Amino acid sequence: MIGKDTVLTFTGDISFTKHFADADENSILDESVSDFLRSSDYCIGNIEGPITNGTPDPSNHFKHYSDPIWAKFLYEHNIRIWSLDRKS
Repeated sequence: MIGKDTVLTFTGDISFTKHFADADENSILDESVSDFLRSSDYCIGNIEGPITNGTPDPSNHFKHYSDPIWAKFLYEHNIRIWSLDRKS
């Protein structure tokens, strides 16, 4: 329940595609950013494309996607509410 002292945090675009696909999850966020996200009561992230183990298919605009392993990363950093931004 949202009370008068509830803290909401909204992120900008989050993407684990291309360059981040093979990144070390321990080096993606500075500790101060991780602490900030975790301090929020509700953290809403704008995810750039679906999180799926599917394969990209440019003919149906399925170009941007992230591997499901990143869902755990988001959860661990308190980003548990997602908006999905579909890019074509």
